[in-house]
Amino acid sequence: MMTLKMTLASRKPVVILACFACTLVAYWYINDPYGSAVVYTGPDSVADASRGMAGEGGPEKVACKFPYFDPFSPHAMKFYESFPTTSCPKGMPTITTYNGVTIKVNQTRKMQKLGSQIVKCWYRTVGYQRRVDFVNGEWQGPFQESIQVPSRPDFVEVKCSNEKGKQVSRMHHYIVRKEERKTESMPKHARKFRDNQMNVLLLGIDSLSSHLFKRAMPKTRRYLLEKLNATEMNKYNKVGDNTYPNLLAISAGVYERDLNNWTKMEGFDKVPFLWNEYKAAGYRTQYLSDRVDFDDFLKIPTDSYNMPMLRALMRDKIAFDNNCFEDKIEVKLWLDLFLEFARDSLFTTGRFFTVAMIKRPTHDFPNQASAVDEHYFNFFKEMKATGLLENTFVVLFGDHGPRMSSYRRTYYGSIEERAANVVIYVPPWLRKQHPNYYNNLQYNADMLTTNFDIHETARSLLSFPDIAATKNTAVYKSETGVSRANNLFNKISPERTCVDASITPHMCMCNGGVMIKKHEDIKKQIGEQVVKDINSLLGPKSSLCSTLTLHTVSSLAFLNGRVGGTAMYRIMLTTSPGEAMFEATVQYTVRFFFFSSVKTLGLISRINMYRGQSDCVQEDKVSRMYCYCKNVLEIKKSEVKTQR
Repeated sequence: MMTLKMTLASRKPVVILACFACTLVAYWYINDPYGSAVVYTGPDSVADASRGMAGEGGPEKVACKFPYFDPFSPHAMKFYESFPTTSCPKGMPTITTYNGVTIKVNQTRKMQKLGSQIVKCWYRTVGYQRRVDFVNGEWQGPFQESIQVPSRPDFVEVKCSNEKGKQVSRMHHYIVRKEERKTESMPKHARKFRDNQMNVLLLGIDSLSSHLFKRAMPKTRRYLLEKLNATEMNKYNKVGDNTYPNLLAISAGVYERDLNNWTKMEGFDKVPFLWNEYKAAGYRTQYLSDRVDFDDFLKIPTDSYNMPMLRALMRDKIAFDNNCFEDKIEVKLWLDLFLEFARDSLFTTGRFFTVAMIKRPTHDFPNQASAVDEHYFNFFKEMKATGLLENTFVVLFGDHGPRMSSYRRTYYGSIEERAANVVIYVPPWLRKQHPNYYNNLQYNADMLTTNFDIHETARSLLSFPDIAATKNTAVYKSETGVSRANNLFNKISPERTCVDASITPHMCMCNGGVMIKKHEDIKKQIGEQVVKDINSLLGPKSSLCSTLTLHTVSSLAFLNGRVGGTAMYRIMLTTSPGEAMFEATVQYTVRFFFFSSVKTLGLISRINMYRGQSDCVQEDKVSRMYCYCKNVLEIKKSEVKTQR
């Protein structure tokens, strides 16, 4: 009997542990947010975007499982609308030309558009001054046929009026020529390739995802891929939320945090833009944009810099809301500015480097990419016809996908917003003389790539074909100790992850994602923590901004498997007041039985418009994404009382 009692006593800890384990399993089964109790309801067709790389033993295993779905699926097409090609028949006619020396009235066009009425014109210069949008000169004139313009200003504004004083024509002209030319025939040396040095065009379109490019710009896409043999990057992952960080990564190869406590308030002169290196190498350089991103320099940073003209157009709002500047198609105005710059560069240095970011046609309404498809198609056709593509490396990129549309607030839209479009063109001679580089580029089309890779590749062209010679001296390494930037002319490892590429969990596309229907308690817990974090961000502005509360959770997506009780989720939610919509990625950790914690990972994205809600903090680019101004709330309350 004593032996039996001792045996039972010795087993008591085991029994207790067994009971504990059973209780834990029961809890896990009921409350496990990752496993058997979860109902997954994802899209009908989401798979890895990799087409399968052929290698020894069959297709290679790729670490980044990029979600893919049909860009023409019924769900995606429900949010798509095609627009007619942009035209500008109603604006005041352009009747003058400017060549850097003389402004002339085109009498033939004047007669066609204005008839026989007597017209007098005036002009003034438009110049750059730091932290002052632009500086206008005094009006000069009048003239009826032509007038000499001293000092070759880059930009001039011209206005013309009839005898009754009514304005009948208004336009802004630009000139990119360094000197007057006696002939328009391109010199023979212009097309010769100087020591394998290529021209570079990095051309961005706002809010253009890879899938939207397929839907909205089929003509341009077909021409690039089928006629020009360009390469489409299938696993390109943006690194920042909006245009600014993504364009900074491409044009300078940095996150803002890399610049030793630098802020935009100091101006952009200290930023290591790639055009500085190209300028030092003898290239003519250009920064071109139709909205303001990089506009605060001690002196003009590039040989061609359109900010003064852009600012003047924005200030005057010349038909600024219909994609036209009077009778000129806005996007064509800027594309023609590049073409003029490129052609003039071939007459002079023979080499050019351009960063261009075209935003306005698609920023607010991404589907309007369909309205400019014809213009981009004609643009690339003209580059081909004039020989500019014979020795120019071209990247056509999107900064991100649609960010603020109703489509963005769906599972598909969440994917597209992160998967920006990138198509890369290399000249035919490179494909023939360096097939290994070209083959590596095509291989990388199905590897995880980022903005930093575009920057690194463009840098390497300075010493082409010895692409290793321009290896970045300021190598930024990821948490795993590898360089976050890869040259696309070298093979990228199929084992590359978002951590390797310094892509934050919130931006990363490699985690897949399946929607969760159940677990309302977890949705609420995660949602309340995200809202708490938003209110913390608004802490310094609490006297101006309302305290937000969780209104609804519209979706919760499970991103990866459990590792030691930890998982990642992506949540979309709405707050009150104001019905602001946000998306955040969180780490959810089950610590012990009923104890769990939520940690927001990185940025919380605003995914609907906030104009008019955050004007009280308009100058604070962080707070304005989250703030619902108290004065707006008071106005709303007052309106409700009045209606009663």
